[in-house]
Amino acid sequence: MRRALWSVGSIALVALLAFAFLPSAGRQTLHLTFSGLPTLENGHYYEGWAVIDGEDWSTGRFNVGPDGELVALDGEPTGGDYDAGIDLSETSLVAITRHPPLDAMGKDSTGPVVPHLISGTVVDLEAPMSVHGGGSLNATFTDATAVVTLRDVGFQLTDIALPELSGGWVYEAWVDVGGAATSLGRFGGANAAGSDALMSKEDLMAKAEMQAKAAMEAKAAMDAKAAMEALAGTDQPNDEPVANEGHHDHSAHDASTESGAYPALRSMVDPRGGRVFITVEANADDSPEPYGVYALAIEIPSDAVTGSEFALAELALGLPTGWATIK
Repeated sequence: MRRALWSVGSIALVALLAFAFLPSAGRQTLHLTFSGLPTLENGHYYEGWAVIDGEDWSTGRFNVGPDGELVALDGEPTGGDYDAGIDLSETSLVAITRHPPLDAMGKDSTGPVVPHLISGTVVDLEAPMSVHGGGSLNATFTDATAVVTLRDVGFQLTDIALPELSGGWVYEAWVDVGGAATSLGRFGGANAAGSDALMSKEDLMAKAEMQAKAAMEAKAAMDAKAAMEALAGTDQPNDEPVANEGHHDHSAHDASTESGAYPALRSMVDPRGGRVFITVEANADDSPEPYGVYALAIEIPSDAVTGSEFALAELALGLPTGWATIK
């Protein structure tokens, strides 16, 4: 009996020692914080990625809550911690992508292009992330240009020169007066070839209908009425391309100038007292409202006179940034 008990005890001791010396699972948690990362709507979401030995490993899906906190897809706060289920110690790059809603089976419905928003190289288990981190956006707008010229009715947006976008991103021009943002339409970078980056006519019309409803609720009808009254006594220039907000003729965008810049965009909305800006939008949009990634913007004074020109400029805080910590 004594020998049997000793045998059982020996076995337990050996098992305990073996367990103690098992390889550690390593650092499996990725902690994320962001500044300026917009909330996605209608089921769209973000996903974190760790690049290890050239392979992408998902660290989890998330969104940004109304107060800026990170939340799971069910809206529950996460505290910014995500268990990847693998050792992240050898991670070389952390990236954030954005996705359209999951399909009916809960599967990723992303097509062949995943908009890669921000990323950063890992040094000492930490990675500062930005649009300059090597993702598909990977753009800087320091040298980008666009000029607002006030007309008798509305304004014209000219001299548009922006870096080329890829990976599911397009530009969109906006005018916002009194909190009612109205789109002038989507377009690719000034150096993009052709019009394959443009929104389809069907999508533009659907987006415009959603914007029209939102604009009416924001009293945009008052601006439209004032513009129509002014238009009744003003001859429409014949030498400038005119486009209705949210509806653009693709052929007009195809007729690029020798410099590669897109033709002028025209709006009937009076921008005085508001702002004109250009955002970076995903092809698979989550909302008719502007996505909070700003390329260029300018405030238009309320007392500006017809013919005045205002150059859009890069916003210091217009692009999202983040910080990833492996722990």
